[in-house]
Amino acid sequence: NVKVLRGIGSGCDEEAVRVVSSMPKWKPGIQNGEAVRVSYNIPIKFALH
Repeated sequence: NVKVLRGIGSGCDEEAVRVVSSMPKWKPGIQNGEAVRVSYNIPIKFALH
């Protein structure tokens, strides 16, 4: 589940979601030998010219 926490608009939010969604599947976190949900914040920087 990908969501933008602080968007900048101009199509950048949608592009960030597209890129992160196209990444390979991540392995789940493991706690006490069980797969658990894990949240990540991935900072993405754009250079607009």
